[in-house]
Amino acid sequence: ATNRDLPSEIVRFATSTQASKIAIIGEQPLIEALPFTATWISEQFSRLGIAIQLIATGETVNETLSELAPDVDAVFYLPLFQASLQDQRDLIEAVNKRSLPSFTAAGYRGAGATASWSNYTNC
Repeated sequence: ATNRDLPSEIVRFATSTQASKIAIIGEQPLIEALPFTATWISEQFSRLGIAIQLIATGETVNETLSELAPDVDAVFYLPLFQASLQDQRDLIEAVNKRSLPSFTAAGYRGAGATASWSNYTNC
């Protein structure tokens, strides 16, 4: 088994989806408290020439989805600590219904994300 690092998995996800614009979805408190996280992830995608849309989760799944630009072709989830598992599943399911590939470093694969870093690390 090999242990892959997050930057290489971001590259792997981005290149496998051939995305040109990726939405990064996270909770506002996390984005405000840890701006370097969103910035660091954005830089990883930017190095690949991929545009970024940063979206803070809203009060409802529909509110969050309403922020999703029509030209987004993949989604990266930051940790959703404040959301219930059901809210996480509802958001991921709604994104999946739009046929958008998704990636998370927070292990939401069980909630339906297309790919998860935690699933890749011991492949």
